[in-house]
Amino acid sequence: MGDIVGLITELKGPLGGFMAVLMGVGVYLWRERGQRAVGAANDAANISAIDHWREVAGRSDKALEAMTIRADKFAEERNEALQMVGEMRGQLTEMTRQLTHQATLLQQQAEKLDLQAAEMHALRGQVTSLKDQLNAKH
Repeated sequence: MGDIVGLITELKGPLGGFMAVLMGVGVYLWRERGQRAVGAANDAANISAIDHWREVAGRSDKALEAMTIRADKFAEERNEALQMVGEMRGQLTEMTRQLTHQATLLQQQAEKLDLQAAEMHALRGQVTSLKDQLNAKH
């Protein structure tokens, strides 16, 4: 610092003041160059970070869109499956009703066959009785 004061003392002429101011500005700019470099690096880092997060947001948006499409497709498939289950329940109910009706008809037919078998048995008995009567008369 003493050298600077000595230099300023020697340059005390008409240009000395101007040169002193010029040197002061030069020293100030020399000292501030590190701060400017730090500021420029900070600005570059901020821009880089913004670009990075924009890219991340873009990928997130694309992933969200893809997941939304998959969710919509799943919901559609689920709704179709539920509709098919409902239709199958209806068909099963109808088939159960038909089977119950068929079982009732079969039961009625079995009862008729049992009556007819009893009648046939009675008729066979009568035929046997008639044959025995005919054989007795001969």
